[in-house]
Amino acid sequence: MNSHCQTAVKGHRKVTSLYERSIESFKRDRFISTSKKTAEIFELIKRIAKVPDVTVLIEGETGTGKELIAECIHYMGHHPDAPFITLNSGAIPSGLVESELFGYEGGSFTGGLRHGKKGKFEMADGGTLLLDEISELPLEAQTKLLRVLETREFYRVGGTRSVKVDVRVIAASNKSLEETTRSGQFREDLYYRLNVSRITIPPLRERKEDIIPISLFYVKKFNEKFGRDFREISEEAKKILLSRPWKGNVRQLRNVIERVLLADNAKVLEARHLAFLESRAPESPTQGANGFTVKLPDEGIHLDTVIKDLIAQAMEKSGGNKAKASRYLGISKPTLVYRLQKYGLADDGTEVRHTGEERGQQAGQ
Repeated sequence: MNSHCQTAVKGHRKVTSLYERSIESFKRDRFISTSKKTAEIFELIKRIAKVPDVTVLIEGETGTGKELIAECIHYMGHHPDAPFITLNSGAIPSGLVESELFGYEGGSFTGGLRHGKKGKFEMADGGTLLLDEISELPLEAQTKLLRVLETREFYRVGGTRSVKVDVRVIAASNKSLEETTRSGQFREDLYYRLNVSRITIPPLRERKEDIIPISLFYVKKFNEKFGRDFREISEEAKKILLSRPWKGNVRQLRNVIERVLLADNAKVLEARHLAFLESRAPESPTQGANGFTVKLPDEGIHLDTVIKDLIAQAMEKSGGNKAKASRYLGISKPTLVYRLQKYGLADDGTEVRHTGEERGQQAGQ
């Protein structure tokens, strides 16, 4: 065998080994597939990952792990070292969506970078682009996205030269895209183009078999992070965990376990550690003539804390639907998005905790 053939074989073995390690890593450390439903999803993920150019639609409630599923598809593919880029369609002002997706040339608009900027499609070239909250994408941007999916090329904002890309597009939505299409808020042709392969993630309350294994996974994870020594979950604590509705799904469960291990150190996670789950304030505050009223206590309050708590309640009550949560609070959706970012809240109302590495990655995007 000549040197070129030997190099090719070694390269193939390296890629195959990386592919197999990626599958095992996600299966062992990232994707808990105890229930039949999640096991079936994992098998579907493995089949989809083998076809690099198939478009995927992932649907599921807030906190069910749609981004994790997208990561699984990407890292189990044949190019796990390629870029994995995400764009939250609902968190970008409508006037900036196109420049975020496709980039812009220098001098295209006031306030832009002098040398222009790459968009998410260019950043993801050769890899995967996750379009989260795809249902929030403005109709004009939907039209241009459809063209890119069909032609694999686009123009930067203000540009005259077409840019070709090789990108797997994964779209995610916390609401039924089919229903959104029927209501006229989403293009029908784009829906069919995205819905080549669909993964529907059931909420945690519909796969209770996963609750304890997921809890134990996060106990192990946060033991390592915080230097704790929790080894098991008591039967009473398990009953509490299994009885909760988990409106925030896996993300909410993760945050609960993290809160327990951050605050205490024991051998067993007991019912007492979960007492805060039952100590929520009543959902119906005292009603006044012009809506509800809040009585200021003698010791005073911290206004930001009250605002943060109300926003968290609205996001949980709306199931992560920002438009509905905005109506609950009587504010605009852009204001709500700003407040969520300001107070570090996720779509299910729980706190988002970023590591220094994650903050650096976000700042660099």
